[in-house]
Amino acid sequence: MALSDLSADDLSRLESDLASEYDEVKGRGLALDLTRGKPSPEQLDLSERLLGLPEPGDHAAGKTDVRNYGGGAGLPGLRAIVAELLGVDADRVIAQDNASLSIMYDLLSFAVLFGTPDSERPWKDEE
Repeated sequence: MALSDLSADDLSRLESDLASEYDEVKGRGLALDLTRGKPSPEQLDLSERLLGLPEPGDHAAGKTDVRNYGGGAGLPGLRAIVAELLGVDADRVIAQDNASLSIMYDLLSFAVLFGTPDSERPWKDEE
C-alpha cells in the first residue's frame, strides 16, 4: 500500500495509530546503545593497567620515544610481533591508528586523489 493511495481519513487514522505505537515504545524507557566495537566492562578491566603505559624512559628499538608518534608504518616492535603472527615480513605490516574506519578512509582518499599501484590515474579522474 502506497501512502499516496490513502484517503485523508485513512492517513489521519494511520498517523494516530503510529503516534500511539511510538508513545508506547517511548514509554518502555529503552536506552539503546548502537556503538560499534564497544568493549565490555570485563575487557576494560583486563586492560586497565595499560592506561598507565608508556612510562617515562620507555623507548622502542632504535630509541623511538613510544610516548610520541611511531613513524608512518608504526612501532617496529609491534610490527615484528604482528608479522610473526601473520607469517610475513615486518616491512609488510602497518601498525597505525586504532580505528579500522580511519585506515579505510585514508586508503580510499589516497586512491581518489592519487590512484593505486594498478590504476592508470587517480580515481577522481576516471570517467
